[in-house]
Amino acid sequence: MKPTDWDTAANMHLRLLMEHAMVVPHQKSAFDAVENYLSAWIMRLQKGDWDASDTEMASQIIQQAGIYAMREITEHGIPFNLKEMVDLLVRKQNDYGHGNINNFGVIGIAVRACDKIARIKNLQERNTGAQNEPLNDSYVDLVGYATIAGMYQDGTFQLKLKGDTNG
Repeated sequence: MKPTDWDTAANMHLRLLMEHAMVVPHQKSAFDAVENYLSAWIMRLQKGDWDASDTEMASQIIQQAGIYAMREITEHGIPFNLKEMVDLLVRKQNDYGHGNINNFGVIGIAVRACDKIARIKNLQERNTGAQNEPLNDSYVDLVGYATIAGMYQDGTFQLKLKGDTNG
C-alpha cells in the first residue's frame, strides 16, 4: 500500500534502507564507487549528455550510499533510532518544504550526497576530529538524502507532511 503522507513514506524508505544495510557487507571503499559514479554522471550532464533514464540509476546509487552509511553507523556502534531519524527528516522537511529538492531533483540530491561523501572521506583520511559537526552527522545526513532519493523516485516526496493543512 502506498503511503498517504510524507512522514509515513519517509518511515517506509528508512526501513528499507535498514533492511538492506543488515545484509550488505562492510566495504572500506564503498563510498568511492558511489562518489565516482555520481560525479561522472553530473559531469556528463554538465556537458549536455542527458539521458532521462540516468536519474533512476543515480537515485539507486544514492540509496546505496545511504545503505553504506547505515553500515558505517552500525560498524562504529553509533546509536541509531529509526523513530528519531524519521522525526529529524520530518522536522527538516517542515523547514525546507518541497522546493529545495524539486528545484534540482535527483541531480541536487546527488550533489548533496557527494558533498557528504567527500566530507566523510576527508575526515577519515586525515584521521582528525571534525572542526564543526561530528562525522556521525554526515552519515546521518547521507541516510537522509538516500531516503529522500527513494521518495523522490517513487513520487512520495511530493506528499504533504502528516497533519499539514497548508496549500
